[in-house]
Amino acid sequence: MFIFGVIASLGVLIGLIVIYQKSLQKDENEKNREAIYTETTGARIDDLNLTLPFVRVSLYSDFFVISYYHKIIFRYSEISKIAMFVAK
Repeated sequence: MFIFGVIASLGVLIGLIVIYQKSLQKDENEKNREAIYTETTGARIDDLNLTLPFVRVSLYSDFFVISYYHKIIFRYSEISKIAMFVAK
């Protein structure tokens, strides 16, 4: 039983390291550009709760990127509305 716990813990640790490393990798749109601002933080994305600092948010002059295991790119020109979400 101890071995199973060690193996499971190593699997979780390796998974967290992979997510963190993926969040630091830049998208093609970001390469050769310097971000105006970058923050590494936690986030809730849909049902995924990344409370540890595994999410990178980078602001550029014409878009911003939310990066965790995946990359989400928002171009400012495509944003039509911003609203506050309050979790209950």
